[in-house]
Amino acid sequence: MKVKLWVEDGATVFFKDRGRFQSSYLNEGVPILLFSRTLTEQLLFTFYNLTFCIMINQRGNAVWDGDIKGSGNITTQSGTVSAPYSVGARFEGQKGTNPEELIGAAHAGCYTMFLTGQLTKAGAQVKQIRTESKVTLDTSGDVPKVVKIVLTTEGEVEGISQQEFQKQAENAKEHCPISQLLSAVPEMELASATLK
Repeated sequence: MKVKLWVEDGATVFFKDRGRFQSSYLNEGVPILLFSRTLTEQLLFTFYNLTFCIMINQRGNAVWDGDIKGSGNITTQSGTVSAPYSVGARFEGQKGTNPEELIGAAHAGCYTMFLTGQLTKAGAQVKQIRTESKVTLDTSGDVPKVVKIVLTTEGEVEGISQQEFQKQAENAKEHCPISQLLSAVPEMELASATLK
């Protein structure tokens, strides 16, 4: 299987996704080495200030049966999530998942991974990071709106002070991909970042 990449000068680079090194060429004939492990893994490498990257697409799906009194099912591309949802589950506490809960889980997962990466890069020894992302849905208006997200995180980390942990936690809140995606939410705060 081949993957096609475009670079800024319009040249095309090909490589096979078979876990092998092989040489490809830009328009000017400069060779580069490319390496791929899987098509679902992002590759990022630089040659003469040109950066090549495979963009990752991940999919979520939903099926709804019947009118608004009906119910549906939410699934993920990986198949690891398959959950029922309904108006009752979203607004009345009935059994099932809901979009806000899934947003909170995605945000907590992304934030925790991003924070762990920062701490590792800083030389700290991370044993465990635990994060909650609480998503508030306001139903008082004409249409429901997500108005607030509150993060709380705590970590078992060696080789770092509470002050530095707080700084890294705040940075992760601002820069993890899902935090950036959720930047339209009026209020997002890091309620606590506790180093155990």
